Amino acid sequence: LAEIKQHASLKPAGEDAPTDPPNRLFPGADGEVTRFRTLNRALRRWIEKTAKDAEKAKREGAAVIPDPVAPFVARDLRRTVKTLMGDMGIPKHVRDQLMNHAQSADVASRHYDRALYLPEKRAALEMWAAWIASDKTIRDFRAALEAPPAKSKTRRKTAKG
Repeated sequence: LAEIKQHASLKPAGEDAPTDPPNRLFPGADGEVTRFRTLNRALRRWIEKTAKDAEKAKREGAAVIPDPVAPFVARDLRRTVKTLMGDMGIPKHVRDQLMNHAQSADVASRHYDRALYLPEKRAALEMWAAWIASDKTIRDFRAALEAPPAKSKTRRKTAKG
């Protein structure tokens, strides 16, 4: 959480973002976007470190033993953010735009809707930033990470029908 709050002063990425790495929250070594594989490796190392720290504290009889972080990957963060934004009342089309998901399946939206939805995305991100800065953030975020993914309501077609 401290790292996220530390980066709260970053400017929104604009047209100059690809050549302006300081505008990126997680810039790669080359200034480009950090890939999920790289984030997953960093997360795995961090998770392993928290487990080792907890074991060391137990062995040494520390009064306070830190909780190890439950394993997760970068895509879990996307799922969690999208879920929590939905709980905050942010409309699905705005969440999809923020996640860079493709337009809906209807032809009119896919081919004719060229809107960037910048005011809606800004409002959603401002709501998200206010929530991140709130006191209940960690509790809600942990609960959302630990929640099992929703089961699909669609049925698979089988040979029998």
